[in-house]
Amino acid sequence: MEANSILDEVVQNLEQHENLTRMKKLIYCACKKAWENDTEILEQLRLKDLLKELIDLSPTIEHLTVALNSVVKQLNKQAEYSLVANGIISELAKLYPDTDESTLVKSNRLHSTVSTAYSVPQQPTAMPPELQLSEPKRHYDPFDLRLEIMKYTNPLLAKILVFSTVDRKLFEFGNPQDWVAMKTQELDDLLLRLFRACETITELEFQLNSTAKCLEDTSQFKQAASVIIRAMKPFYPALKAS
Repeated sequence: MEANSILDEVVQNLEQHENLTRMKKLIYCACKKAWENDTEILEQLRLKDLLKELIDLSPTIEHLTVALNSVVKQLNKQAEYSLVANGIISELAKLYPDTDESTLVKSNRLHSTVSTAYSVPQQPTAMPPELQLSEPKRHYDPFDLRLEIMKYTNPLLAKILVFSTVDRKLFEFGNPQDWVAMKTQELDDLLLRLFRACETITELEFQLNSTAKCLEDTSQFKQAASVIIRAMKPFYPALKAS
């Protein structure tokens, strides 16, 4: 079946879902970095257009999982929206040709691992076999990281991108308050906050790329995102496939 036909089938299935409005809210926030509560606006949004935008941001099922669950963990009603996210992921998995049941299970376990950073600390548990580390994580070095980023991109662009990502509020160039708020923070501190907030390289990629897409002069910020991702990647352990 062609991708467009599958997408139409997915749209049809999701449009019949009892939580369609919540689905739109979740997808909109994942794509636009903003929460929308206005019922009239949500009704005007075409689900197919939202899904296309979400898919464009999510090259793999793991990226898709991170995209939705990174929004869920910011919400008050996490239990309800987690079910909504799972419903979207299960349907959209049909559009990822390499996705099977075991991959979906792995994505859910990956999300569980990511979520522990934002929940009450618990006793450590054994990591699932498919998520065992294939190599140790390199020690985080803020000096080398900043040097690497500054060699390949404008540090101001990098700072605006990371600032917008960790504060979850898009930087407005014409807003003096945003400039003041950003200047009070050092790039090293912002990068450390970003590293701590993104437990996996997949989450880092999604957060930076989705923020870059929403900022003015997207192409420059996408280039800055790729530089930061490349520079930070060695600090993340690789995941061994099952």
